[in-house]
Amino acid sequence: RLALAVPYGGCTSCNRHRIYLAHMWILRVRATPELHHIELLKLIPLGMLHGVGQLVTVLSLGSGSLSFVHVVKALEPLINVFFAMVFLGDLVPVSVMLTLLPVVVGVSIASSADMSFSWSCFGSAMGSSVLFSLRGVLSKVVAKGIRPEASVGPDNLISVITIGASVTTLPIAVVLEGPIAQSRWNAAVAAGSQPADL
Repeated sequence: RLALAVPYGGCTSCNRHRIYLAHMWILRVRATPELHHIELLKLIPLGMLHGVGQLVTVLSLGSGSLSFVHVVKALEPLINVFFAMVFLGDLVPVSVMLTLLPVVVGVSIASSADMSFSWSCFGSAMGSSVLFSLRGVLSKVVAKGIRPEASVGPDNLISVITIGASVTTLPIAVVLEGPIAQSRWNAAVAAGSQPADL
């Protein structure tokens, strides 16, 4: 509802949905992670990858059609396989690689036939896929170095990474969107939205 009433740009939209993550720990729905300083430092690059990946995703959605973005992002499994081979040493069976071939061919055909093709949209969507794939594979590498008693399973790991992404993108949001945030808020209120509802 807020996104429709107050059309913030990409940076702010990256941050406004992430505050709820801490509630899982405050309400004790999930065990609170107990990370050492060194472990937190290892997670900072993952937060940066996640934050920039989100920004590039929003950029791709703003520079082309939604269907085209999804066509390009369909290549993400192929990129995951590549990064898993590079960083984890996973050897993927030929049968699995062959199952990805129709995806690559389909993306190529759909991209060439899409009338709304733009290089900025393609580059942003591909950048998003690369960044999110890299974050996913490197998360597995970093998770191996975190103590089991730190309570950082997959759910908590992505939560910590997401909060790191918010911290990473917040300064960008303040610089790029801060000056226009108040005017957009005022326009939404003038259009009939109640501040309490926003």
